[in-house]
Amino acid sequence: MNIEINGEQKTASVGITIALLLETYKIVPATIVVELNNVIVKPDTYTSSCLSEGDKLEFIRFVGGG
Repeated sequence: MNIEINGEQKTASVGITIALLLETYKIVPATIVVELNNVIVKPDTYTSSCLSEGDKLEFIRFVGGG
């Protein structure tokens, strides 16, 4: 199925969860905020949040500095 991650078109397995997607991209869940179709997803639901065709995800990383 086709999804969008941070503005880029990607292909993912049907029924993949956010948790498995993060694992695939080697992203540590504690280091980001996930937005799915313009709604922030609570980290405790990553394993139960299945993606669908056309979903749009944003992986937001907070960076400190000054």
